[in-house]
Order: sequence, then C-alpha cells, then structure tokens
Amino acid sequence: MECKICKNNISNSMYKIKEMMFGTKEEFEYLKCSSCGCLQINDVPNNISRFYPDSYYSLKVNPELLFKKNKNSIKFYLKKIRDKYLLFHSNPIGLILSVLFPNHSLKKIINNYLSGIKIKKIVSEDSRILDVGCGKGELLFILREMGYRNCYGVDPFLSNDIVYENGLVVWKRTLFDITDEFDLIMLHHSFEHMQDPEKILMKIYKLLSFDGICLIRIPIVDCLAWENYRENWVQIDAPRHFFLHSRKSIEILAQKTGFFIKNTIFDSNEFQFWGSEKYMKGIPLTVDAKSDLKFTNKQINKFKKKAEALNKLGQGDQAVFYLSKKK
Repeated sequence: MECKICKNNISNSMYKIKEMMFGTKEEFEYLKCSSCGCLQINDVPNNISRFYPDSYYSLKVNPELLFKKNKNSIKFYLKKIRDKYLLFHSNPIGLILSVLFPNHSLKKIINNYLSGIKIKKIVSEDSRILDVGCGKGELLFILREMGYRNCYGVDPFLSNDIVYENGLVVWKRTLFDITDEFDLIMLHHSFEHMQDPEKILMKIYKLLSFDGICLIRIPIVDCLAWENYRENWVQIDAPRHFFLHSRKSIEILAQKTGFFIKNTIFDSNEFQFWGSEKYMKGIPLTVDAKSDLKFTNKQINKFKKKAEALNKLGQGDQAVFYLSKKK
C-alpha cells in the first residue's frame, strides 16, 4: 500500500494496533512507511465519533469551574497579576510576586506551548490566537484569564458551542469553517487526529498572518518508545490517531505547503513508559483501580529522568514544531 505522505509503496510494513484507551481492543491496521517513516492508519472508521465519548479527557474538563471557586479572593487577584507578568513582563508587582511565589505550572505551560515563539505580535495581548482541536478550551481559558483578548477554539467533537463568562468562545466546528486571520494557530495533540494533514496545513497557511506561527505538538514515531514497544506504544492511540509522524514526514508536509520549520522542541514525558507498560500487559488507560498496574514513585521518577534525557538527545516520543511561512 502507498504512504499518504510521500507516496512511497515499496517495502512498507503493516501492523495490527488495538484500541486500548477505553479497552475495546478492536484492531486497526496501520502502515509504516519505509521512506518517510510515518505510521498511519489504513482505513479511518466511518463512525469515528464513537471513539470520542463525553468521558474523553479533553471533552470532560470544564476550565470555568476550576477558576470560579476562588475568583473573588485577594489571593486569586495577586496570582493573576503574577501570571500576567510571566506572559507579558509588564508589571513590576508581578515580577516581585513571581520571584516570591513562582508559578511552576504556568512556566511549564509557557515552555511547552509558547517557547520558540519570538515574534512581538504573539506576545501582545491583542494577538489573535486559534487553538484547533482544543476540547473545551482549557489552555485558551488560561490564556484569556492572563490577558489575551482574542482567543478562539474549534473542536468538531464538542456537543455544542461554548461561550465562557470571561469572553472565550469555543466553537463546535472544524478548521475549514474558519475564515479569519490569526497570528498564532496551535494544534496541541490534534494534528495526528486529522485525516488529510497536507490539506490541513494548506488551510492553516491561508489563515495565518504574514509573520505568524503555526505550532504543532504531536507524538513522534522515530523515537526510542516506538523501537521498544511497537504495537504497544501508548501514543499510537488507535484509531483516534490517524498519523504518527516522523520528523522527516513533517519536513515533507512543510515543504509541500509553503512552510519552513522554524524550531523544534522535544517535550516527551514519563507517560510514554508507564502507559506503554500497561498496554503490554493488556491494561487500558481507563480501568477499574483494582485491576490497574501500579508504579512506585521511584519507578515514575526513573521514567521522568529517562524522558528528559531522551528529549535532550532528540529521541523523545513527542515534539513541538514551530512553522513559519516561507518568505
């Protein structure tokens, strides 16, 4: 069979991958290209929406409820000043608060999601930001609370449009329903869920401002986790993940659609190990606690250190690609 990315049809490998997040254990056939290295599903299920129930992780979180609890407290107000400083560096009080009471989780968000973006427009509160496949918009909600005024999200698997009290709008739509221009278009673990990646990037190219950035955060198949676990690699996530890209397949797509890769940051974590170990023993991610596979803190810390080392070597199982238009 032919690779959907580079059209190679010589010496490609076939794998049977089971659905293991919810433990249905239905099998799906995937092709591994011998040329560009991309791992891809052969046939997308007609009823793919049934694999995205309301309990799917990005669809069950309500970010508004997380903020409402303490919204009127002085402590919450001070935290907001501190966190806005981390994004915009505009308030001396925020600087003091960030030193005395550092927000490590927000720093991680900035490092994982916004690092590598050096354009002035992106760090402005007026930057137009679109998050594609955002679920209920948890990241966008945080960015809106921190001061970004023009944040929008789209996700076709939502039950309906969402309008939050802080003004954030998340639409039950696909990328192809959007016509506005954006300075930053983000795809955090959504690009691998889309059927035609070349067509997706062509649409993003049209929506992106001249000096804007497209941020794609995805699992990467040319990694140690794939070599060790193969069909049990947790990031395959059959059949929801249609494409498990390699760095080469991303480069091919970028070249085809008028982009160049401005930066690449590996940000894999311990999940690649403990999740894959569960799958090797036939244990789904969502199971009764009594039948779960338990790991000690020592084991988890070992997995974390291993992931950090692999990221430094460029061998982690997920990465963030920053794409710019060719000038």
